[in-house]
Order: sequence, then C-alpha cells, then structure tokens
Amino acid sequence: MESLGKQIKDARTKLNMSLSDASLLLGISEQMLNAWERDECEPSHQQLNKLEDTLRTVFFPPDDEEKQNRISEATEEKKKKEFRGGKKSEMKNQTFLRFLPLLIVAAAAVVILVIFLPKE
Repeated sequence: MESLGKQIKDARTKLNMSLSDASLLLGISEQMLNAWERDECEPSHQQLNKLEDTLRTVFFPPDDEEKQNRISEATEEKKKKEFRGGKKSEMKNQTFLRFLPLLIVAAAAVVILVIFLPKE
C-alpha cells in the first residue's frame, strides 16, 4: 500500500495540477503540501477532507487496504458524476481567478497608456 504522501502526490499529478496551484486551492503553503507529499507530516482530518474534495479522491492510511478495495469503485463512479456535473465549471472558474490579477494589471496598463499618450 502506498504512503499517504504518495497518494496525495499521485492524485495531484493525475489532475495535472502543479504544487502551487494545489496549495492555492487548499489555502496552504507550497511547503506544507510538499511536506505532506514527502510524508514529513500529515494533514489534519479537516485538511484531509479538503484535500479529498479538491483532488477528487479518497485517501487511505497504508493499513486500510481492504477498505480501499471495497469502496474504490464507488468512489471512482462518484468522481465521474461530480466531474460531469459541475466540477468542470468550477475548475474553469478557478483557472480564471488564477489569471485575474494579470488581467487587472493589463487593463491598468492600457488605461495608463490611453491617458498619458500624446494626443494627435
């Protein structure tokens, strides 16, 4: 059975999510997420729940293999339904929010150029 850290890293990379993107969505530092993935420390129960929601998976301690086998199929089906139902638009919103500061800076630059460029 894989360690909890390896499960977290595998789930994140399966979604093609960078460490910084995942930590931003989770509201934690990259260093904390990296420490979890290296099994240097473990997330609290509340943090683990948020991880599961964000990475759309269920994590199991290494000694819980039988439980994992019993519900892995149900979990996969639930993830597929959630992804089809609304997670796509949620991910698009999160991507938009990630680039929002860049859009604001670009808009401000255009306004400054319009105001200060000499008029012909």
